[in-house]
Amino acid sequence: MHLLEYYLPRPDFNLTLEKKQAFDELFHSTPEAELVDYQLPFPKWQYLTYLCETRDLVLHGSQVKGIDVVAPRLAQDVRAFSNQRAIYATADGIWVI
Repeated sequence: MHLLEYYLPRPDFNLTLEKKQAFDELFHSTPEAELVDYQLPFPKWQYLTYLCETRDLVLHGSQVKGIDVVAPRLAQDVRAFSNQRAIYATADGIWVI
């Protein structure tokens, strides 16, 4: 299968002990359902990817703030497969951003 030019590979993600410890500390110090005060020197996508790889969660990217409940919705897509009533989420820390 030939990938289109706009599909780029994910940058390398070298999970060092320093990153792992910083990511775990941030996760455990952030109260549930609160905004994350991300001040780490590592790219945010690495933190998000780490969370999905080490915990039972997926990510939902939205420009809408204050979502209390994530519910199925009909996508606006011309392709029948993508145009379904669903909850759209990912385990990819780049895609969600």
